Amino acid sequence: MWRVVVLFLGWTRAAVGECPSEVVEYPPSGGSFGIGSEHGGGYEDGAVACWVLEVEGSAITVSFDFVHTEFQRDFVRVVRDDGEVEIELSGELTTPYVVRVETRKISVEFSADETYHSEPLTMQLGFRASYFDSSDGRCVNECNQKHGVCTNGLCDCEEEWGPDGTTDCSIATTKLTNDFTFQIQNLTIGAWAYFRFDVPHTETVLVELVDYGGVDADPRLMIARDTVPTLSHYRYNDWFNWYYDCSDIHYLRGDIGPGTYFVGVTNDRFRAKDDGLFANLTLRVGTTPGEYRCLLDCNGHGTCDTSTGDCACDEGWEGSEVNAPDTCQFEINQDLVLEGPLESSVRIGNWDYYAISVPSSSKSTLRTTLFVEFASLSPHSYPVVFARYGEVPRLWQGYLPTYDAFDADVGDRAGFELVQGQRQVLLLNSSVLRAGVWYVGVYNIWGHNGAEQYNSHDTCTYRIEANFFSAGTPCPSTANGFCDGFACDFNSGECACPSTRLWRDCSFVAETLIKNGATISRRALAVEDTEYFLVSLSRADLDAKKNVVVTVKVSSSSSSQTTTPVVLARFGDLPFPNDLSKYDDHDLLSTFYHDPTHQILLDAEELESAGPGDWYVAVNNPESSQSSLDFSISVLWAAEVPCPAKNNLTCSDAGACVASLGRCDCDDGFAMDDCSADGVFRLSRDNPSTNSGPPIAPDDWAFWSIVVGCEDRKVKVTFHTWNDGALPFLVMRRGKLPLMATGTYDYWDYYTGENGNEPTQIIQVTACYEACPSGCCVSPLYPGTSFSTGAPQPGVYYVGVYNLPIAGESIVDYSMEISVSFTSSAVEKKICTNCAEGFAGRACEEPCPGVAPVDVYSNSPSGTDSVCSGNGACSQTTSPPLCSCDDGFVGAECELSCPTKSNDDHHDEFCSGRGVCDLSDGEATCVCEPPYGGPACADACPESCGPNGRCSFADHACVCDDGYVGDVCEFECPGGGVCSSRGRCVVVHSYHGDPLRAACECDDAYHGTDCDLQCPFAGAPEALECAGNGVCTLSSEDDASAFCECFAGFRGTACDEPLNATTVDEEEEEATTSKKKKKTSTSTTKHQAGGFGRAASAGLAATAVALLVLAVAAVLLAERRKREISRYERLVREGLAVVVDAKAQALVTAAPTVAIVFAAELARGFVFRGFDDVWLGTRADAAVATNANTIPLNIFPFFFDTRARNLNLTLRQDMVEEYFTE
Repeated sequence: MWRVVVLFLGWTRAAVGECPSEVVEYPPSGGSFGIGSEHGGGYEDGAVACWVLEVEGSAITVSFDFVHTEFQRDFVRVVRDDGEVEIELSGELTTPYVVRVETRKISVEFSADETYHSEPLTMQLGFRASYFDSSDGRCVNECNQKHGVCTNGLCDCEEEWGPDGTTDCSIATTKLTNDFTFQIQNLTIGAWAYFRFDVPHTETVLVELVDYGGVDADPRLMIARDTVPTLSHYRYNDWFNWYYDCSDIHYLRGDIGPGTYFVGVTNDRFRAKDDGLFANLTLRVGTTPGEYRCLLDCNGHGTCDTSTGDCACDEGWEGSEVNAPDTCQFEINQDLVLEGPLESSVRIGNWDYYAISVPSSSKSTLRTTLFVEFASLSPHSYPVVFARYGEVPRLWQGYLPTYDAFDADVGDRAGFELVQGQRQVLLLNSSVLRAGVWYVGVYNIWGHNGAEQYNSHDTCTYRIEANFFSAGTPCPSTANGFCDGFACDFNSGECACPSTRLWRDCSFVAETLIKNGATISRRALAVEDTEYFLVSLSRADLDAKKNVVVTVKVSSSSSSQTTTPVVLARFGDLPFPNDLSKYDDHDLLSTFYHDPTHQILLDAEELESAGPGDWYVAVNNPESSQSSLDFSISVLWAAEVPCPAKNNLTCSDAGACVASLGRCDCDDGFAMDDCSADGVFRLSRDNPSTNSGPPIAPDDWAFWSIVVGCEDRKVKVTFHTWNDGALPFLVMRRGKLPLMATGTYDYWDYYTGENGNEPTQIIQVTACYEACPSGCCVSPLYPGTSFSTGAPQPGVYYVGVYNLPIAGESIVDYSMEISVSFTSSAVEKKICTNCAEGFAGRACEEPCPGVAPVDVYSNSPSGTDSVCSGNGACSQTTSPPLCSCDDGFVGAECELSCPTKSNDDHHDEFCSGRGVCDLSDGEATCVCEPPYGGPACADACPESCGPNGRCSFADHACVCDDGYVGDVCEFECPGGGVCSSRGRCVVVHSYHGDPLRAACECDDAYHGTDCDLQCPFAGAPEALECAGNGVCTLSSEDDASAFCECFAGFRGTACDEPLNATTVDEEEEEATTSKKKKKTSTSTTKHQAGGFGRAASAGLAATAVALLVLAVAAVLLAERRKREISRYERLVREGLAVVVDAKAQALVTAAPTVAIVFAAELARGFVFRGFDDVWLGTRADAAVATNANTIPLNIFPFFFDTRARNLNLTLRQDMVEEYFTE
């Protein structure tokens, strides 16, 4: 048992003149005094004040110009000089309110409790009054210019002016007579219209009010005896019909005794949005006691049963509610034409009824499916459509207009709840449809019904159509036909919508957002309208392990204080704010705080869990907005994002930021996405309550958890605080932390939590029929709220207590108690022993891993909420329960999986079927069987690496021993110590990419096959190869030696000897002298031939020697040419060099230009000479060349001296003609 302690916080009243000195005032006679203001400001919580009033005469009259305090919490007392309380006032009073005390001295005392309760009855405004000496018998305002008679200081008012004694006769009160209807016209918000009637003896009276004006007016009907009623002072109040507001009719009916009664009608200041209330007020009195008059007198279409006050309607006419007095006001239409649409309209709170006759089945008239399609043409209305066999559908009286509150056979829950009734389909197939009369009802839900998500704001104009089908199932249609013009599968009745079209009829359009793309701007989104956007993610996107951040910014043209969007995201379908299961992510906190910027983070883990596909984002301008919405939307695609923060502290300094997910890892004892809340604290059967806990500051939270481990349970949560200045709000949610924003909790104390923030709040969740004889309902507990909507599903429930930002103090002294018991329909009426899947232990309070996540959030993903993540079996014999994971999964919750790869049968196998999955450093890792490796054991070296290497699975390749290269280490490198330790050994590939052999890529200044050759260096101040005046050339004898080939003007072994002008002249002079001597010698020979016999023989011998030398030189030259030609022939044959001629003609032309392409490995070190133009580039460059004069962008790194004027080529034109023309 729990007790509720109520403390009155204030100060003890004393006799007049003994008010506390710090608050007492002495206003002058005729002066005004009071506290607060009628037009804003109000008074503070816990305020106290005292005024001492004194006159010279023997009577004081106090006239209160306005009184508006929190009813029965904050009080104004008039106290006589002897300490006796003359009158105590609280709540709202009609003014002026007159109090006359026959004494010369009084005190007026005011005291308020410590809490602002924000109740809908009265407000914390204050009062204002004045006083005067009335010992001469004067009345206030002379009874409103003689609308009454002043008697001994008080007014005795005329019949149609205000109640006697407490007013100045300024309140008009129209007299009502039996069966007379009075029209109330254009009653403004907060204004009252008053009426009166006299009852000479006990009678049965019916007072009915019929609203026929606009939806945004909100009438209230009240009756008081001997005084006019107010929101806080009345005897009879039609609270029921006003609160649930399910029709236009408000009424009060019953037996009343003799007296004068005042009827008050007001356009409620808290709910009305329209100044124009138009209504008819009628008094109906029974002729004898116990004779009950019927509402509307049965509207002329029925017979009144005066013993019950209910109507027996004529055929073809019906009323509105189950268990409510019938009105016979709705005609049943017989003209729902088949094979054609019907257009009509229905006022808020009214029904349109249609009858459809289904003939008996026969071979000629076989109709197996009745298809009724409804489309609203009024986006601000909230209609619902039902079908019922044999009777019309009705709303259960007194129920919030949820889907389950209607008495019907067939409806469309999704169409009603998810798209606000705008598109609804009734499908009566062969299992439901039977011969007889079916009634279709269209009801337009009233605009003030206690459930904001089910409020209509307009008369509903609609189109309805009914058709019979003998085969197939029709798809939903729009004005553009089935599926809005897209394909319909008539076997299933489902539309094949493209990704940019949504809902079951393809009528919702989504605009594609580009990751890191341009910002999209939108203007003038109307109130209650929604726009949709699409973010598509591929498998490659998910593998990038990045996060999606959707940012919506309210434009400066829209005030975030009056217009704030609701932003939701959902994978694969439309997100809906009215159903927690119909969206996956949100930023409802920004909506609650009216922030101008809204963000939804879809972190990499959340994206991977959903898989590749489409995410849809909804931007809704909610009903609470006061104007259209201008906004912009963009998408960030990032590997790291900032974590949540509060008061500029990342993770509230109570956790670590995981930037790769933008998520806080909260320390123990802290919870919520930003780690700013206290919790989560466990409550159980062995620990069902707590009388202490961390203080809950304004705008702060504390959380608890409870486990429901079996079916047919009833959960009750009771919270109480002794801190009067606190404003608690109790909520509960399954699987995630609840928040204060609508749509983030499953259960809440609607009656005493949301509507009052009372110190004691209760949530009870139980099966249907437990608290509602008719089925399922939500009802008050006084205090608390009972959800008799179905026994809670097994799971972990999180209970949160939030202290509103406007609270006057922290919640410090409080208690929390939970109970989990059985329902009356439970098979097991005792402590849980037959545990639901995922629960074990005594009382089934120990959840299996994966059911109760270690880290729990309000928005970020909180585990899978499934046993062992759906990847294993839970052992319920251990305490705590443990998971036995399926192959390929590891982790305490089997939440981690190893990589997979498709096998020959195209089925994915963990670790490719060549290893086992193991947990290593918090990650799932494959331990592979030799000789396989890689993340999924799918990798192996090309083949055995042979005796010259080993396989590196990390690199998926062979690692060769020193001196060997190749994919399988098959090539031995030339030169001892690998290219003589003066270069890098590489594999030479053919033009087509085939490996050929190992070759050395020499370091600078080294040449030759083994990088063992060098040319001389010379020069100053820095020695250069060939002095920088030539190029190093390999000999033709298989590159056996290297020598310098000098540029023009230089000679010497190292090309370091310049050829000057003198040397050239001397050589020319020597050549001239030699010619002259030769000529002289020849002449002499002719004249002296006979004298030189022996000399001629010697000359012939010398000539023979010279010829022999020339022959040897020619042979050597030919051999060198042959070797050079063979070398280039080999290059072509091996594919290392090719010639590209775009015009496919002979390369030898008048001005030949040749394109030669070499593999990069052999291009180094080769020198060419003999052509005017040479084009060097990659194979791709050559393939796309259109003419040989094109200069490619990619040039191979040939070794040429940058100072050379010309590029010398070793290739000659005749060699190209002979060997390269093919």
